[in-house]
Amino acid sequence: MVDACLSYGLKPFYGPFGDFSDTAACESQFRNAFLMGCLGAWSLHPTQIDIAKRVFSPEPDEVAFAKKDPRGNARRDRCRHDRREKCRTTQPGNKQK
Repeated sequence: MVDACLSYGLKPFYGPFGDFSDTAACESQFRNAFLMGCLGAWSLHPTQIDIAKRVFSPEPDEVAFAKKDPRGNARRDRCRHDRREKCRTTQPGNKQK
C-alpha cells in the first residue's frame, strides 16, 4: 500500500485502530505503520491523536539538526521580503533590518 501510494504521489496513511480502550495496542499498531513507511494515521477517538503525534512526529533534536546547514549555522527559512531574486539582507555578513 505504501509503495502504491508513493508511486502515484499520494501520502500513505494507516487506517483507524478500533479499540479505543487499548492505548498500548494502538501505539504499537501506529509504530508498525510508521516503520512500514506510513506518514500518519487516522484517528477515531481523541485519545488516539496524542499517540499519533508522538509516533509520527520527529524528535525536537532531529528538527534542530535538520535546520542547521553543514557549516553549523542556523538556516533562515525565507527572506522576509519574499522576492524571487536573492535578497541582499539574507546574504552572509548582512544583517536584516
